[in-house]
Amino acid sequence: SEHYVVCLEALLSFGTVQCLRTTWLRLDLACPTCKHHYEGPAAVRLGTVALSELQTRYGEEHAVVGAALHNLGVAYGLCGNALKEREHLEKALEIQEREFGPDHCDVATTLSNLGNA
Repeated sequence: SEHYVVCLEALLSFGTVQCLRTTWLRLDLACPTCKHHYEGPAAVRLGTVALSELQTRYGEEHAVVGAALHNLGVAYGLCGNALKEREHLEKALEIQEREFGPDHCDVATTLSNLGNA
């Protein structure tokens, strides 16, 4: 919606690239100004940037990368891209199962989202 475009523009002009990175490195999908959650293409774009940053910082298989993959998968799903949604959720599930074990609540959430993808 227009609100999210305004929030994204505000974030990009008010903050710096570092501000953007900090927001997403915390895996916070909300606008730092108005606290509304990003949705749609804005969430996908920011999630893609965050995922790249996290992979560079922590490596491809770190638990925080799994969380970012999960969030990005959900964002793709909300945009109607089921293929990208499943791809990201499946990779997130691999990382989460390895890092946390099959009975962890993050694994259950990812499995549930995969079932709905």
